[in-house]
Amino acid sequence: MITQEEIAIKVREVLLASNHDGVPVVWQRTGYNQTEEIVIVKGYADGEGSFRNAAITVNIHVPDIFNNESQVYEENGSRLIVLKKLVNAALSRYYWTGTGINWEVTGMSQPMKERDYNEHFVSVRITAHIRES
Repeated sequence: MITQEEIAIKVREVLLASNHDGVPVVWQRTGYNQTEEIVIVKGYADGEGSFRNAAITVNIHVPDIFNNESQVYEENGSRLIVLKKLVNAALSRYYWTGTGINWEVTGMSQPMKERDYNEHFVSVRITAHIRES
């Protein structure tokens, strides 16, 4: 039986093989040290029998930009857009040959401020469909 961990590992492999601008693709935050990161959050699998669904979330973290004129941190919206498009292009539709698994991007959040830190992140939700005989 394929697990959501195995699907998450495959999602990471697909991202690493794609054009992701050299941004680290990690399993957990390495700290809030003002660096860009693509973080894969292992999800869940549900259903019974030969058809199940799994959900994986990919969070794209981008540091805010300090505006010298206003003396405040502002969202780096243009960079979030670029990384969101790259992740979407890599993961939008994928068929894992020989496994009966395919996935699609089923949701993207609006940029959200990371509480207590000068960064924003976007969540990309992937739904995997698992068909096993």
